[in-house]
Amino acid sequence: MGGLTSINWIDGWSPELAGTFASTYVDMYRWHMAEEYEHRTVMWGLYHHLFGEPHDEAHRFRLEMFDFATKHFGGYIERIRQAMLATYREGMTPDEVEASLQREAIVAQTVRSRVEQLTAPLFAEDYNPIHNPQPVHLAEVLAPYPTDRS
Repeated sequence: MGGLTSINWIDGWSPELAGTFASTYVDMYRWHMAEEYEHRTVMWGLYHHLFGEPHDEAHRFRLEMFDFATKHFGGYIERIRQAMLATYREGMTPDEVEASLQREAIVAQTVRSRVEQLTAPLFAEDYNPIHNPQPVHLAEVLAPYPTDRS
């Protein structure tokens, strides 16, 4: 999933949803997602080396692991999100809290809709992350962080 998520963070709508978060956070996460794109096929290759046959069982197991990982990481993300929102809302007036709750509902619905669209290819039996298009801004995001790639 990192390969698809990375395309979204580098060229897509996630930075927009980060809203007023400091640009440092968005820049750091875009870099992290660029790195995810670069190694998107490493675990894919390992998975298929270990579990690739028979193909139908490998596909079913991959979907089970996707479900597990989504719930596992989603639980952490939800706890972090709740803690951040609680801190953000400290000292707000009731009207400000209500406005914040309304924005949260809009963002949640937008994210759900976009994530469903973004992850749809993952469920195909012939999905392979090597075919994910390279993000247009990949080099731009990685440029400030030179590494020895030899």
